[in-house]
Amino acid sequence: MAARAIAVPLSPPFPAPEIQYILDQSGASILVSSPTHTPKANEVLATDLKQKPSHLELPKHMGSGPKETVEFEDIDPAGAGLMLYTSGTTNRPVSFNNAQHLPDI
Repeated sequence: MAARAIAVPLSPPFPAPEIQYILDQSGASILVSSPTHTPKANEVLATDLKQKPSHLELPKHMGSGPKETVEFEDIDPAGAGLMLYTSGTTNRPVSFNNAQHLPDI
């Protein structure tokens, strides 16, 4: 949120074609994975994506050691958001984000 980006959470157990669909539809520019899920990320990045996002592998945080303070000059989260993909009745992912009206369920 501090980066004023739109986060699109993905589930590693999803099949590679579903993750590929979400990456293509969302226009993701960065795919972030932990070392545990890097093989799945590489599998997806090897597919025929419309635009391949950069891949960033973040090391697992163990919670020990010195704590680091991160400060931001401007903390206005106005450009940040979260985009969630859910399975529709046709089993084709449907996207909703904070800029759209969510339908009544």
